[in-house]
Formats: sequence, C-alpha cells, structure tokens
Amino acid sequence: MIPERPYSHLSQCGLSRTGSLFAHTPYEVFPDILTLAKPLANGFPIGATLMTAEVSGHLYPGLHGTTFGGNPVACSIANYVVDSISNPEFLTNVRLMGEELIRQLMKTIKTTNGYVTEIRGRGLMVGVQLADSPDQAVVRCRERGLIICTAGYNTLRILPPLMIERTHIKEAASILRDVLEEIARERGYGVNTV
Repeated sequence: MIPERPYSHLSQCGLSRTGSLFAHTPYEVFPDILTLAKPLANGFPIGATLMTAEVSGHLYPGLHGTTFGGNPVACSIANYVVDSISNPEFLTNVRLMGEELIRQLMKTIKTTNGYVTEIRGRGLMVGVQLADSPDQAVVRCRERGLIICTAGYNTLRILPPLMIERTHIKEAASILRDVLEEIARERGYGVNTV
C-alpha cells in the first residue's frame, strides 16, 4: 500500500537518511533511474546513476559521459561509505534515533496550543509543521547552537548527522521545544504544561 504522499520526502533524502539505503524501498516503488551524489562519498566529489537493465540497454558509448568519471579516490571513498551506511545495524540505529527525535518533539503539539500542528518523518529526516513561518525558529535555534532549516512555507526540516547519539537527540529536542514554546507564547498561542 502506497501512502497518500508517497514521494513527499524522496528528494534530498540522502543515502540511508530515511533509515533504509534508498528512500523508495519501504514503499516498494522501484525507479527506472536513480541518481546519487553528495552523500555517496561523504561529501567528496562523486556522482552515480543507477538504472534498470532495460534503461541501460538504450545507452551506448559516447551517449553518457562524465567530467570526473572513474576517479579512484572518490570511488574508494564511496565504497567505504556505502559499506558503512548499508550495514543493517547502522540503518536500525538511524530508524531508532529518528523515532526518538519524533517522540521527544510530539508533546510540542499539545504544549503549543496549535502552533506546532504536526511532527512527521522517516529515519533522520524530520519535519515540524508550524501554523506560520518557521524563519524565527531557525534563527533562534542557531543562536542556541542547533542548526535546522526550512522546507516550504511553514515547515522546519531537521536533518541530524546519521551517527547521532541519544544524548544529542535529547539536547536538540530540548532546544527546539524551548524555542517553539517561546514563539508560541509570543504569537498568542500560549503554552500548556504536559
């Protein structure tokens, strides 16, 4: 069964970001062409295109090329990265840490009286839906040492490092909860204690 918004988080999801090597896997949707880049070699310049046998059968020498193709250093790094992030224990930890982050943020829905409207995500790609612009939350979190970004008009996007630990999750969630409750008070939503 494919969820109502099956592709809403498939762009910029990175390798293993969602708790599976590829974000499409849990949905049993299999693309004909898949492109990979930045996380493939942990930021070292590389890109790759994966495709089905049917698609690759339409390529011939000279039709597809690359400026940096075959760089042995980049390929060696990519091999190491893929071996590491495809490890089942690593992927399980990404899912568990994502669940913990969501769990710790869920109470802000109740405490902020409608300012936080939804917490959603998969693995370590988490969205916090707000009633209005997230810009102030991004600035205030950064001032307190937490780097987050936005996604669209009213969503905070949280993308912690994949090797994050529970203590880091607790600290980040605490900062974000404080900031969201502070903004909710200022914007007239008030704050409940849970």
